[in-house]
Amino acid sequence: AAPAYTVAFAPAGFSIDNFAPSGLNNHGQVIGNVDGIPAIWQGTRVIKITALAGHHAHGIHNRGDVVGSSINGPFVYTSAGIRYIPIEQPWDEDNRASGINDAREVIGWGHAPAGESARGFLNSRRGTELIGTFGGDWSYAFSLNRAGHVVGYAQGPSPTNPFGAAQAFLYKNGVARNLGTLGGLESRAW
Repeated sequence: AAPAYTVAFAPAGFSIDNFAPSGLNNHGQVIGNVDGIPAIWQGTRVIKITALAGHHAHGIHNRGDVVGSSINGPFVYTSAGIRYIPIEQPWDEDNRASGINDAREVIGWGHAPAGESARGFLNSRRGTELIGTFGGDWSYAFSLNRAGHVVGYAQGPSPTNPFGAAQAFLYKNGVARNLGTLGGLESRAW
């Protein structure tokens, strides 16, 4: 049977012009930012998370925990409060937590060691693991599953670009596996 879908319309008086959605969970909760404040849109309600004013929300999981970015670095917001991802890096608002799974494992990217521009990370009960590159200067982690397997892309060599090219990876058990380019010059995994 075909999956059943429904269309939800924004609540009365709510303008999509001031809502920037960035994530969705299995309960139909949409996370985003309203007038610069992270907010959850569920059904006919928009709930601003005023405790996160000045932060940017990027993902939400099925328990309603929110991840995102701030001047203090990538964060996780739960009913217990806010927790910043512990990586000893110089943070700015371009550093972000981009996803979270139901085990509360968090992925994203931040400024990397000297000489590199960014490094993907996986934060879990084991601590924070930086995801390597394929000989380049950067990596970005975009999605993860229940098992904690991460996909994203990292800079690697390119036959046509002296600055390298994006190459998709699967990161699991502490190892980033290059997924190749399928015959093209680049690949990315989202």
